[in-house]
Parts: sequence; structure tokens; C-alpha cells
Amino acid sequence: MTAPELARAIDGCLRDRVLVFGSPPPQGGDLDLLARAPELGIITRHLAREGFLQRGLTWARFSGCTVSSVDLVPAEHWGLGQAELRALFTEAIPLDGFSSLVLPSPHHQILIAARRVARAGGVLDDRSRARVQAALSRDPDAWRLADERAPMWNAAAAMRVLRTLWRNPGGSPGAMGTVALLELARTLARTPGGRQRLLRALGRRRPAVVAFSGIDGAGKSFQANALQECLSHLGVESFVVWPPAQNVLFQMPPALKSLLRGVLEGLAKPGRGSAAAGGTSSDSAGGAESADSRSGEAAMDGSEPVFPDLPSQQPVVMHLLAMIVALVQVLSFRRGARSAPRGTRVVIFDRYALDAIVYVRHRWGHGQPLRWQCRLIRDLARRPLRAYLLEVAPEVAYARKRDFPVENLRGRANLYSEHWQSLRARRVDGQRPRAELCEEIARDVWSSLG
Repeated sequence: MTAPELARAIDGCLRDRVLVFGSPPPQGGDLDLLARAPELGIITRHLAREGFLQRGLTWARFSGCTVSSVDLVPAEHWGLGQAELRALFTEAIPLDGFSSLVLPSPHHQILIAARRVARAGGVLDDRSRARVQAALSRDPDAWRLADERAPMWNAAAAMRVLRTLWRNPGGSPGAMGTVALLELARTLARTPGGRQRLLRALGRRRPAVVAFSGIDGAGKSFQANALQECLSHLGVESFVVWPPAQNVLFQMPPALKSLLRGVLEGLAKPGRGSAAAGGTSSDSAGGAESADSRSGEAAMDGSEPVFPDLPSQQPVVMHLLAMIVALVQVLSFRRGARSAPRGTRVVIFDRYALDAIVYVRHRWGHGQPLRWQCRLIRDLARRPLRAYLLEVAPEVAYARKRDFPVENLRGRANLYSEHWQSLRARRVDGQRPRAELCEEIARDVWSSLG
């Protein structure tokens, strides 16, 4: 259901005015509605009947890799007096083609923009700037009227910040931005449940972690990007991380890689060649590694890619190398999380602790369990809010993405089966239609967010 279709369905149920304070249909991809008590109940019942799920003030319905959403705000949450709240709805402008959905008057649109700027910490984004421009085009006197109403909205400081940013795009409001934010916080704290909402917002320190794991070709990258898109549509800022340290050797310059291989061969067990357990493994936990030009040509011809084995080491050397690689994995997770932009609510890892354990054991463990290395990864990596193991038959994964030999994929699939429970991952069938998985995962992650 598109946003215009949803708006018309809601409009048909209403008996009184409901304010659309975000982008109106058909411009917006979702609906931001402010409703008084009678209409609030009507909309809530309609959304529940249509299969929408509620989390806080947001209602969402997932369908494949898309989501429809409504932010339904009770009118009392804005902290306006009865007279000003009545004026907000009475002075609103009818929305073309709708009987009960209305838009804020130009001066109210400017006051709403001022509050948005205060909430954003003194940032006037392009969308709010466009709304202010549209309000002034509709009523050149809107700014004066907004200034007159600002005391009733407890938004005097917010209006000064908005005016500063309007005149100086890219400028900074300085200390006035903090004053405006505190002004808004005091207003909202006096509304029903406002103090609890503010405390929850202040309590959000670190972003939640969502992890996708599985053999190469399981569909991790697709699902990670699809989840990011769904969360973004719902107003939840997210960031996808592909941990580069899971390509420990692959990232090295060829000369350094050759030098390291020479050192490993010098340290190898006497009379032993390369490890059988690593015979067809790759230097990556999921990304492709070009071994040499001959193996790359073979893969292009349709044959399986070939990767050189790592020399089998003495136990002490092997455990030391595996411990170093395990530590590098953990550090890469932390670096990846820190690279997320400010305001990120969810960091989505395309490969995480489970993949790191499988990689270390398969590539560096020479068939050994490496209990201490696995424990280091498990204990030092942040526990994810949700972790998904996309299970795909090795033959299916190979048909999707021929970066690794089938035998390599089989070996890693066995290790995933061995370790997924200790990492508290959820197994999902990666051979199901992608859209089904998108819907299931997005619904699960969104519902689990605090």
C-alpha cells in the first residue's frame, strides 16, 4: 500500500480534522499525523485491522523488502494549551482530495520547523528549509505571525535559532541551540508520558548491533542493505559495516604477502607442506580473494577457483598466529562500529563474530578447535541485538557466487553449524525468497528495538 492509498483509507474513517505535519501525500513516503483523542482511536483501530505493528508512536507494516509507516502522535504530546491547540487545527489548510486530513497553516508550519531545528540540536535540514520557503511563499506575513505565537508554543529560542540558520545556511546557532533544545525538553517533559520519553531518548548511548553471518553466497550483503533501507524509511538511522580485517592476508600488498608466506614456510613443521584442513580455504571470511592470475583465469573459464594453502605450523606457532588474527577480528568490529555517523541507532554487520570464528578455525586452525581464540572473539565482540545465520547449501551458494570452491564452502558450513548456538544466532533458511526474508528480518529487528 502506497502512502497516498494509506492516507485515503485513513481519511475515509475520520469524522474530524487530523493534521499532516510531515510531507503530505503523494510527496512523502510515510505519514506523520497529529490527532486528538477521538480520531486517535479511530486511526489506531484502522491500522491494527490492516496488519500494522506498533512500536512507540510509529506504526509499520512490512511487505517484502518495503515498509509502510505512520507516525501517529497524540495532540497532547506537543504541550500546547487548549486555545493554541484548537487554533492549530482550526487554522489548518485542507489537503486537496481529502475531507479530514489537513496541513498546518503557514505560520504554524514555521513554528513546527523551529521545533524540528531545536530537536535536531540546531540543524536546519533541506526538507525543513523547503517547508519554511513554501510557508513564506503562501503567506509572506507567516514569520511575523509565528513570532507572535512563539511564546504560546514555548518556542521563542527555537524561533531565534531558525531565523539565524535561515539567514545563514550552514551557520551555527552556538549556545542558542542548546537553549532552544532545553526549552523544548521542558515543554515536552510536562506532557503525558513526556518525562519517560525524554529519559529513553537520553538513555540511547551506543547503537544496537545486528549481525548477518553465513558462507559466501548466502545473501548477507543483500539482507544487510535491505534492512538498512527499511530502518531508514522508519526513521531509524542505521549503518552497514563490512569488517575489512576479515581479509587479513588479502589486504596486504603482494610483496608483503609473499614475505609472510616465506616466513610461514620457514616456520612450517619439518617435512610437512600445506595444511589439509586449509586446502581450499580463502584469506577472507566472506569476501573474494584473487590468488594468482592463473587461478583467476580458471574461475572465469567456469572451473573452481584455486587458492594456495597456508603452511602447517608447529602447535605453538599456530596458536599464536590464530590468537593474533582473532584479536585483529575483534578490533575490526570495534573500528567498524566507531565509523558509524553520529546519531546512528543500529550498526548492521555484514559478517560478525560467528564469521570470524569460522574464518580463524578454517583458515588458521589446521583442524584444531582453537577454544581460546574462539572464546576471545565471542567474549570481546559486542553482543548483538539480533544475529542471523543465513543457511544455504554449499552447492547453492557456489551457484550464486563462484568465489570459493565447493569443498571450501562445505568445510565452513560445518563450522557454522558447530558454533551458531554459542553465538546466540538465529538460523534462517537463506534459500527462501529474498523478499520473504527481508520482511521477516526487518519486522523482527524493528520490533526488538528499545
